[in-house]
Formats: sequence, C-alpha cells, structure tokens
Amino acid sequence: MTPLEEGPLKTAIDALGERLGFSVKKIFVLDASKRSTKLNAYFSGIGHQKEVVLFDTLIAKLTEAEILAVLAHELGHATHKDTLKGLFRTLLLLFVYVGMLTVILLNPILFKAFGLSGVHFGFTLVLMFILLEPVQILISLFTNYESRKAEYKADRFAALNTSKDAMISALRKLTVENFSNLTPHPLYVKIHYSHPPIASRIESIERG
Repeated sequence: MTPLEEGPLKTAIDALGERLGFSVKKIFVLDASKRSTKLNAYFSGIGHQKEVVLFDTLIAKLTEAEILAVLAHELGHATHKDTLKGLFRTLLLLFVYVGMLTVILLNPILFKAFGLSGVHFGFTLVLMFILLEPVQILISLFTNYESRKAEYKADRFAALNTSKDAMISALRKLTVENFSNLTPHPLYVKIHYSHPPIASRIESIERG
C-alpha cells in the first residue's frame, strides 16, 4: 500500500469524512491490479478515527463521485454500528458451537453408538460438524437477512449523503467488474447471500 497523493480525490475524501463526523487519518492505495480485477474499498480503525484503503482498480474504473459514494456506504456501516452488531452475532454463533460441542462430549453413548469405547475428541469435531449442517442453514437465514438489511441501510445512507445517481452507477460498475450474478434465485439469496442482488439494491435506492 502507498499513501494517496495530494489532489482533488484526497481532498474530497477528507471533506466527506469531516462532514459525516469521521476523522480520516490516512488514505492508502492498494496495488490490487496485479492479482485481481475486482474493485473494492474499505475503512479500518476504531470509533471515529478511520484509515481509508482504496484498490487501484477502484480508482481506475470509478469516477470521483462514485468513489465517494462507495466510501459513504462504508461510513454508513460505521454510523449504524454494523461491525459491532456483526461481532455480537459471531459471538452468539460461537456460543452455539461451544454448546453443541459440550453436549456431545457429555454424552458418551453417542460414541458407543459408533463403535468407540469412550469419548474421542477428534470424532467429536466430526460429529459436531455433521449435526451443525441443518442448524447452520437456520442460522445463515437469520445472519444473512440482517446483513442484507444493513446493506440496504448503508446504500440509502450513501445516496443521501453523496449522490443517488453516483451510488447507483457505482453499484452497476462494481457488479460488472466483480462478475456478480445479476439474477440469482430468491431462495438462494435468502440462504447464501450476505449482500442483496444489484437490482434490489438499486430499486431500494430509487425508492429513497
């Protein structure tokens, strides 16, 4: 990563962060084009102190207005504390895993049913992952729903605080460059997608 050079883009990003109540400490450009054609940008940092990382592919393919819209989307996640909410969901998921592991270990009869003489930790892990499969589907229905809802909110935040047209055009370019599926099956989306399909996101932004 290299620091973003002084210029209109850096000035605009600094101004965006200040306007939305975030202090942008540093802005870096990641040399991603040697490994991928994907476009991406993200923030790091705790609280309102943020560092910005832009893929060089993003800078090459998007206009300044579109880049600001993408960054505003990420700041929307920070404003709505989506990272903290995601961490809480992860801790709940970890609690489920530990709980299931404990239940298996405290029931030697399960091991005897498979021909083992007693508790075997390695087999416990195998059995736990087998039993988790149906549970994981139910969990993913909830976690992916919450994640998609957060994406809609972050999109609207970006459209409100930058430009609705820029956010929509950025999403379209991201979809093309990242080879996203334009028409996934609705059931597959509910089970597997943490982000809504592009058409649904654009429709949500246009509704305001």
